[in-house]
Amino acid sequence: MKKTSKVLFVIMTMLFFIVSLSYISAAAEKQTLPTVKKSQTDAQALKTENVIVMQKAMRKIPSANLKANTSLPLNAAKVDLVCSVKAYYDEARTMPVVSTGAQSGIYHLTPAQSPQRPLPYYAYITVEVKNIGYKSAAANVTNRVTLGGNALNSPGNYITSPAVTLEPGETAAFDYYCGPFGPNIALKDRVIMVQAYADSGSKVAEDNEANNGALYKLTFVWP
Repeated sequence: MKKTSKVLFVIMTMLFFIVSLSYISAAAEKQTLPTVKKSQTDAQALKTENVIVMQKAMRKIPSANLKANTSLPLNAAKVDLVCSVKAYYDEARTMPVVSTGAQSGIYHLTPAQSPQRPLPYYAYITVEVKNIGYKSAAANVTNRVTLGGNALNSPGNYITSPAVTLEPGETAAFDYYCGPFGPNIALKDRVIMVQAYADSGSKVAEDNEANNGALYKLTFVWP
């Protein structure tokens, strides 16, 4: 009986040490494994539902000749508003995206082929409205800008710009930004469509009403 008790004691002691060593080994392994966490910004950058569209303050770009020129012929346009759209990688608008046409461009998502800038990426859009008339100011001009496309969660973000008065030759720049976008390969071939229309309320009497609109397509590419 005593011999059996001793054997049982030895077996129990061995089992105790085996279990203890397994627990210690597992705990040590858990501590040495690197902890990899996605930051909240990185996680948001991978979801189109987190993409925002924001409008910044309007900027004015002066002309070399802001004053009305009375020496022009009588058939010269008094007031004429034209609209154009540009896209950039950076908020300072110093790194334009690659142009693929008069109103289209491609946005590189891979860090190796896109300009160096902080993550996550954003697309910066500028809508420019210029009074190419030479005789009169265009007063209280408001613009309608719609940002849509399958790179954005919303089918179309409708924005009305604040009213502005443009002297002859003067340009108003309306800045927008969209994002975050990654880098994320899932955005490959997706697009942002920008549709802009100057003087959306038709309050300004222009010599040419047919050139007030602009449509721009920004395509994401990878690599």
